[in-house]
Parts: sequence; structure tokens; C-alpha cells
Amino acid sequence: MTTHINEQAQQLDWAEKAAIEHLKARLATGDALHAQASQLLTLLLAGMTGALAIGSKVFESYPGPVQWGAAVVSAWLASICVVLTLKAIATRTTQTQYNEPRNLYRAELAEKYTLQQLREFELENVQQRIDLTKARNANVAWWLDRCRYAAAATPAVFAVAAAISA
Repeated sequence: MTTHINEQAQQLDWAEKAAIEHLKARLATGDALHAQASQLLTLLLAGMTGALAIGSKVFESYPGPVQWGAAVVSAWLASICVVLTLKAIATRTTQTQYNEPRNLYRAELAEKYTLQQLREFELENVQQRIDLTKARNANVAWWLDRCRYAAAATPAVFAVAAAISA
């Protein structure tokens, strides 16, 4: 019986350590996605500014296809920037690696449950934080990819706008 209890304690120790490491990796992935989105935003803003400098000439007399194409590209890149900011960069609820002390130790819970049971409850809490972090990362990654695809389509947007205005 003691061997079985000892094995359960070891398994719980192992699961707790693995869960925290897993959550830590998921949180790091979220940070990496945020950094990539910020880098993409910087590139898009630079491209938008350049296109705006050329595209602003549509307000002069007799703008040509290049000016119209650049104006449309500027608007296109601005719209990607807005989507990227709202869907991938904007501040979101982020899970923490560890629970707060006031949640980990409460005298009334210590009277009702064994330490083993409390640790098992906390392991479930870590799993919930992992699940929420995975969902947040998946959503950010999905939008980041869509914004990358939209940015890659920019030459086609320019070509279509220039062709229509010609």
C-alpha cells in the first residue's frame, strides 16, 4: 500500500512539473506570435507609408495608373494593419504560469482536503490554463497567417487597381 501511495505521489510530482513546463512553452509561443505580429505591423506600416507618398498624387490633376495603384495599396495595407492589430496584437487575457498564493492555500480547504487532493485540483487548474492558452495562440496564429497572406497579395492588388484605372 505504501508503495502505491509513493508511486502516486511521484506521478503527481511528475505531472505537475510537466504541466508547468508545458504551460511555460505555450506562453512562450504566445510571446513569439505577438513579436511576429508586431514585426509584420512595422513592415506593413512602412509599406503603407511609401505607397501613401505615391498614392497621394491621385488628388492632383491627371493621376495615372501607378498613382491609383499606390493609393489602393495604401488603403489595402492600412486595412491589413487594422485587422492585424485587432486580431493578433491587441491586449488579451493571458494565463499565468502559477496560481495566486491566496488560491493555493486557504485554511478552510486545508481542513477539508488532503494535500494530495489539493494538488490534484491545482493540476486541473493548470490544464485549464493550458487549454485557454492553446486556444488564444491558435486564434492569434490564424489571424497572423491571414494577414501574411493578405500582405503577400499586395502586388496583385496593385496590378488590379492600376489596370482598372488605366
